[in-house]
This record gives sequence, structure tokens and C-alpha cells, in this order.
Amino acid sequence: MFKSTIIFLLFCLAGPLHSWGAKSLVTGNVKSSLYGVEIDLTVNEKYLNGDLISYTSHIDQNGNFSFEVDINEPELVSLNYAGKRALLFVQPNDTLHVEGNGADFPGNLSFMGKGGADNEYLKNYFKKYPVETNQFKLKQYKAGNFWFTVNPEFDKMMMAQHPAQFRSSMDERKRSAQAEFDSFIEKFPGTLSPGFVEYLNTEIIFDWAYHLILYGDVFKLKYGIQQDYFEFLSTVPTGVETIGNYWCREFLKAYLDHLHQDRGAYGITHLEKYSLASDYFSGRALYFLQSEMIAKGFRSNDPSSMIGKYWSFTEENPYTYFSEKVSTIYQKAVRTASGSLAPHFELTSSNGNAVSLKDLKGKVIFLNFWASWCRPCISKMEALKSIQPDLQNSNVEFVNISLDKSRDTWKRTIENRGFGNAINLFADNAIETGVAAQYGVKILPQFFIIDKNGFFSRKPKSHDLVAIQNLLSELNLQN
Repeated sequence: MFKSTIIFLLFCLAGPLHSWGAKSLVTGNVKSSLYGVEIDLTVNEKYLNGDLISYTSHIDQNGNFSFEVDINEPELVSLNYAGKRALLFVQPNDTLHVEGNGADFPGNLSFMGKGGADNEYLKNYFKKYPVETNQFKLKQYKAGNFWFTVNPEFDKMMMAQHPAQFRSSMDERKRSAQAEFDSFIEKFPGTLSPGFVEYLNTEIIFDWAYHLILYGDVFKLKYGIQQDYFEFLSTVPTGVETIGNYWCREFLKAYLDHLHQDRGAYGITHLEKYSLASDYFSGRALYFLQSEMIAKGFRSNDPSSMIGKYWSFTEENPYTYFSEKVSTIYQKAVRTASGSLAPHFELTSSNGNAVSLKDLKGKVIFLNFWASWCRPCISKMEALKSIQPDLQNSNVEFVNISLDKSRDTWKRTIENRGFGNAINLFADNAIETGVAAQYGVKILPQFFIIDKNGFFSRKPKSHDLVAIQNLLSELNLQN
């Protein structure tokens, strides 16, 4: 077994070497850049505490920029300039310096300082094993109840190769990457930081494991893939502590989904997976997965189903940041959970009148957040028109709150699509603030059902028009 792989497995058992959480300094110079242009650095810590943290610097007249960032553990961050992205490896207490040319960003970057050697190796690694930084170019596959993403190169391989071919390709990719990495460490001992060695070993192993398990679950029926295909899973550590790596986290979620499929369970998915995780995972991997299941549960149509697990998790979980993550999501879920008082709002309608939630008291409200640029929103609203005539003589009101940028576009869409048989309100593109934030709206479309007394009701699945109509009729009969 290779030396760096042995070190990695020891890390999995003993925990990471790095200190937890510290400031890191990222400085740089971009030649041929415009004075005052913004350059951003994004740290994705959604897996830890639900945060996506963005830092902004302005390039000075000499092309220099600087960031002081909070880094919790070794991870990739995104340096964004002129609509293009570069992935950098940063760990606590790094003093990384980046240099490049604005005309060719990010292809010509060079690195110095503490963390410089790590990023030089990573740059060459990504040239051979590229990562797609444009999320819109990633390909999606559904395995079990969830969608998983792959880079375009893997999409081509998965579509073109039979199971034995794909396994052989992935084995060779892993062998080659590991051999090159071990050779570099042997030739240049001490050049790379222990944190980076740990990180890239994680990258190599879990990149391999994630794509193998995803392929097996996606193409199981097509190729009649048998259980022996998945024997490689016994070699993958599931008590890993280093979850700062993207492929590691994706593998853990895919493996939990795989185990759930194997059990043939058909109850409330996130509840079952929460309990199942403790049978197969340990350490940070376990609590990461359980925090993910709580998050999914609170974002589902039945958030109350996860409250018991939430309280158990906050008592048992030893990692503060995971508790903060689920607590934030819990607060949002409780705010819109069945039985909670709906937040007040007052907005302007399409006919110019002010309409508030207080004005609608005594009515059952189907509250729909949408925008004219959102195709799924338009489809949902077109479908809802089929149930509105049956409810028009009742105390049910359909209220559409638009998050459009343009009032003219909003009004034109209402007229052209025939959405005028509802109360149409304009929220002025305020998806991060105002009424959308009060209702925890992060994606569109999103709907809520509010009873006659102004409290949130349970809500059916958005595609189940019969269940929606039945619930609205039921609430209409209540006092």
C-alpha cells in the first residue's frame, strides 16, 4: 500500500491534523486588470453550518487584491473574476499569494506563500482531472430519491461504457492519480502540507468511490448489475472525519441512499435515512449525514415529522457547527410550519391597491410565490386555474406574489396568461428580503396555505391538485 494512503487511513481513524477554524490571508495580483474591478472569494460551508460566505475585494491601481477569510478546515474555495472561477485550496492559517493575468484568468495562475506549493500541485492535478466550475454544465442523475451531479467527462463515460469498462476506467484513474501523488511526495518530501496530503488522498479515493456507486445505482436495471459490483464499498472508510472534500460528502450521501434502496424502505425517506445512518457511519460522517436528513425533512412538505429527530440530534451531536446548521433551518421551518402564525405583509396589487394579510382574515388563502421568468411557476399556475372555478363562490382566495424585476413584465404576464382571477401582488424582486425572506422562500415556485385565522395549514405536494382542492374546501368549511 502506498505511504500517503496509509497516512490517510490513519487520519480517518485518529482525526485530522489541522486546528479547527482560523483566519487565512489570500492576497494576489492580476495583471492587465481594470482599476476598481471587483474580485470575489467564496467559501462554501453549507455542509457545516448552512452558510455560503462571499468576500469582496477591489483591485487597486497596481492590480493587487487581498482577503482575510475565516476557514474552518482545509477545503476548496472559489476565486471569481470577470465571470470566471478558479478553485483554490485554503486551510486555516494559510498566507496564500496568487498571481495571474486578467486576460487569461484563470488559466495562468501561479502560487506562492504558505499554501503555494499545495495549489501548484492542485493546479496540475486539475489539468489532468478537470473539475467543471460552471454548475449549469454539470449533469444530473437520479439515484433513489435524490439527484446527484457529475462533471461532463464522467457523464460521457457513464453513458458510453458497460459496467466492467466503467469499473476498469475508474480503477485506472484512481491508480494513476495515486501513483503520481505518491511519487511526488517521495521525490519532494515536505513540500506539500500534511493538510493538503490528507485532502488530496480524500479526493482520489472518494472521487473513485462516488462515481462507482452512482453508476451502479443509476444503471442497475439497464445492465442487470448484481450485488458483487458493489463489493468495493467495503474498502471505503465510512467513519471519515475529513468531510471538507466535496466528493467525500457526495459519496456519503450516495452511499446512504444506496443502503436505503437496498432495504426497500418506503416510509418517510428522511426519517428512515436518519436512523439508518447510525448503523453504518460514525464520527463527523454520521453527524453530517444526520444534519443533512434533518435539513431535508424541515424543507419537505411535512417539516413537523423531523422535530423529534431534531431535538435528539441537538442533544447527541458533539459538533457545534452541525447544531447551528440544523437550528437555523429549524427556525425557518417552525416559522412556516402548520399551526404557526403567517407573517404579515402589505403589498401593491396589479390594480394599484394596497393589500395586506390582515385584509384577508376570514379567508382561506392559497399563497403562491412566483416570477414570470420561472417556467415551473407558469406551469403550476396554469394547472391551478383548473381548480379555481370550483372554489370561486367560497371564502378561498388565490394570492400570487411576484418576485419579478419589472412591474411591466409582471402585469403583461398576468394579462397574457390569464392569471387575473387571483389577487396579484408585486414584491419587487425581493427574494432575499421582505416578504420572501419572511416566508423563507429560497426557490420558486413556492406555495403556502393559510387558514381563516391567519395560521399556516399543512400543505399537500405541489403536483397533487386534487389534494390541494380538497384541503382548501375542508378549511373553507371550518370556522
